[in-house]
Amino acid sequence: ALAATTGAGAGAQALAVPRDSGPSAATVAAAPVAAAAAPPLVLPAMGIGAWAWGDSLFWKYDAKFDFELEELFEYYASQPDAFLDTAELYGLGRSEMLIGDFERRSGKRVKVASKFAALPWKTRR
Repeated sequence: ALAATTGAGAGAQALAVPRDSGPSAATVAAAPVAAAAAPPLVLPAMGIGAWAWGDSLFWKYDAKFDFELEELFEYYASQPDAFLDTAELYGLGRSEMLIGDFERRSGKRVKVASKFAALPWKTRR
């Protein structure tokens, strides 16, 4: 069975969905299953906003300065509880790409909060 979760937070309910539900997925009977407890997410009181990382409209971003952003990232990622705030709209996803690239190259990980704008053209099927 595949595991799925409905809701969020304390009211979330874990469900088991049969793999062979096929085209009649809308009628799948779901049974509660035990969900593994996730460790609590602990965030620092303050983080770094990455709006300017990739945004040329408001912040005049220029890729020739990415090395400076990477130096900042490497320093900041070495600090306890490094936390970056970004969004898919910041530089049209460029800030998220930079953070991922910097993590891969440095081998350092940071906590990232990202936001998704559910604009009508993104949610149509």
